[in-house]
Amino acid sequence: MLRAFKVDCVVKRLRTVSTLVSVICLLFFVIMWPLSYHRNLSRYHNDWELMPGDSIPLLGNLSMGFEGGAVWFYTYETPYRGGLIAVRNSSDPPANLWSWHLGGYGFGHKEYRKPNQMSERSCDLPGVYFRHLSIPGGNYPPYVTLRMSLCYPVLFFALLPLLWIVRYKAARCRSKSSGPPNEAASGSSISE
Repeated sequence: MLRAFKVDCVVKRLRTVSTLVSVICLLFFVIMWPLSYHRNLSRYHNDWELMPGDSIPLLGNLSMGFEGGAVWFYTYETPYRGGLIAVRNSSDPPANLWSWHLGGYGFGHKEYRKPNQMSERSCDLPGVYFRHLSIPGGNYPPYVTLRMSLCYPVLFFALLPLLWIVRYKAARCRSKSSGPPNEAASGSSISE
């Protein structure tokens, strides 16, 4: 019995702590949403020299930044936003292509056999842009970019506080409905 009480107490504390962390993350992303429209992840001088952007270094060469209502995770100095990947000769064999697309959204994987055996993975979904470019023979790490609309983290971190509010309101409704016993039902009456 005492052991079950300790487990319940620990579970309640974990729920409370995780809800508080979720509220803090939710507030952070809600504040960053309008601020992200004033951030620039790829700034250049007039002579096309790269300036430090508004990014946060994470691990190794992975960086994170906010721009245009989205959170970006990327390697290298700036996020990949599309463009020229490689120059190929017309005599090169065609790329192996696997893809699934519906409208303008979908997944894809291209492998170029010659001259540099490059691989490109892509994912385009509503609010999500992902590219992974790699050259297996080179000494360079893969070029990775993930752009995710801030709608997704805001909705994700709003779930726990919303569940807490629903549970709190339901508990209050139950306690009100099982309030003090009705005097008329107990047989007592008030007379003037």
